[in-house]
Amino acid sequence: IMASKEDASKGRRLLIRLLSETNDRLLRVRANLALGFLSLVIAPDVDQASEYFTVSHGILSKLLPPIHPLIAKALIGIGYCFYARHDIKAAKKQFEMAFDIQKEALTYRHPD
Repeated sequence: IMASKEDASKGRRLLIRLLSETNDRLLRVRANLALGFLSLVIAPDVDQASEYFTVSHGILSKLLPPIHPLIAKALIGIGYCFYARHDIKAAKKQFEMAFDIQKEALTYRHPD
């Protein structure tokens, strides 16, 4: 758990380093998702967060089946970006797509 901006800054540096050092596409996507949420919540930098989430979603859509929890996570991030920009209609669409995926992909007791 990131308890301070200093912790978030350290986490951000580690994630960026991970992006520069790995060729594993799924690991890179997970780092992008984490950077997106850090950018959205800690910074806040909605444009940067949106870029991280959009890149993640594009890659995940090519790597994974359409009904996968990581795709839902990227859509949730994109939805939060729309919400932060006060585009409630677009945010709702992203959240609904993510929820539909989660209903199909996750069991009732799954933590996500």
